[in-house]
Amino acid sequence: MIVSCSNGNMYAFGVDGEDNEHCSEMWSAKNDVLVTDGSQRLMHYYNNSMSAVGVSRLRLDDQENIPSAGVVVAFAPYSEDDKTDDYFYLAVDPNEQVFYLLVCDFEDNSGSKIFLAKDPEDGAAMLMSEDLQYTVTGGKVTGCYPLTLMQGEYAAGDDYTTLSEASDSEEWDLEDDWFEEE
Repeated sequence: MIVSCSNGNMYAFGVDGEDNEHCSEMWSAKNDVLVTDGSQRLMHYYNNSMSAVGVSRLRLDDQENIPSAGVVVAFAPYSEDDKTDDYFYLAVDPNEQVFYLLVCDFEDNSGSKIFLAKDPEDGAAMLMSEDLQYTVTGGKVTGCYPLTLMQGEYAAGDDYTTLSEASDSEEWDLEDDWFEEE
């Protein structure tokens, strides 16, 4: 599960993890596109970081507080098969650039934070680099993994916390050619 926290970070937690009073799993969407968190904050990445090293932290801020290097993104649904309602989310910016979501674990166990990358393999390696500890990641990263966000269908009587049978993001296998660039 992905949560947004009052410190502007997004974290990944197991659905059976403990609640945090400073975080929320609430999101607002329109036509299945995730636009803001439950506090109406926009998701954004840092263009200076993305342009220089191909990765950026994914953050949340009120519209008036997004830094000048910030670029707003939304999570848009993507499906490999137009005949199904099964899809996962991609991060897309206003220039229609599409980014992979990565989740990174930290040596200090401060919580698994969410990042965006132009390329999932190069991005994971870059995020684990000591060169980014004090600029992008904010700490020593012990592992980064592709994060596949999926929206489950709600039905009366369902327990929304158990929609996924997979417990860890590393169990998801993204194909290298799943996205065609124009």
